[in-house]
Amino acid sequence: MKFNFDEDLKHDVHRIFNIYGIRSSPNKASREAILDFLTIREKLISAAKREVHISPLLKAKLDTHPKKKEILYIQKALVEGVNVNFFQSKRLFQPKFHDHLVYEWSIHHFHLSLIKDTKTRFVKQVDDLLFVYIDDHRAILLDTEKHKKGIFADVKWLEILHDYFPDVLAQQRDSNIQLVEPTVNNVERQALWDNGITLSPTMVRGVAYWSKGIGRTTSRHSSKVVLNTNEVLRWLHHINERFGTDGAVICDHFGLPYNSSIFRLRFGPTNLEVYEENSRRVILQYRDTLNIKKEKDEAKI
Repeated sequence: MKFNFDEDLKHDVHRIFNIYGIRSSPNKASREAILDFLTIREKLISAAKREVHISPLLKAKLDTHPKKKEILYIQKALVEGVNVNFFQSKRLFQPKFHDHLVYEWSIHHFHLSLIKDTKTRFVKQVDDLLFVYIDDHRAILLDTEKHKKGIFADVKWLEILHDYFPDVLAQQRDSNIQLVEPTVNNVERQALWDNGITLSPTMVRGVAYWSKGIGRTTSRHSSKVVLNTNEVLRWLHHINERFGTDGAVICDHFGLPYNSSIFRLRFGPTNLEVYEENSRRVILQYRDTLNIKKEKDEAKI
């Protein structure tokens, strides 16, 4: 029986990155490979149909907005579940580029252009930006703004949600907190974010809200990404240990020949999965456990 799940993981991340033209090395440590992969995934918007709303602020000026065509195009794409990632920053696929507004509050910004950049797969990176709250089922077009210092840390995006879509922030609200100090402006908040420092909660119209994304680490990564990376590493350690000590029992449990079985790890359609290479049989997915009999005892894998 053969297996090397750590190497499989690193090479599959490298394979996926190559598909998207992302520079990477298959020789990175497992932790770095997972961090890079999950960081990019955190910023990507899935091509799923969503219920789309337009804030009253944007709706009031949409008819005469100079970027009306681009805004309506994005609205339609979100409704139909069409890929909108090419409206994001052209640095989207750089694992060292961190979009803190996405990490903190699930608010993306789109460049309002329908002209494709000739050197990339993205649209032309213009200064006119559309800010949009996006979750798995809903998108809210908040407002537009020019690209300028501190705009990505502007509390106005949360004010729009607080004023018109309070249910979005309801779970993050903390009525026990009356004051948050120190108070910072947008530019100061952005500077703190850029150095991996989280100020939480955030005061919005006199109401305290905890960050939806749990904030960032000092390495500037999303805290959720770091937590998920650690979970994957623990699972990897666990299955490496189990396959190393109970390989014969596992093969017997699945009716696989011990001497010729080769177990591999890959990113499947929806999850990490362990499969046997010769039979192509998937036997385990990330976070799943298997109960197998070892002599008379139950051993969890």
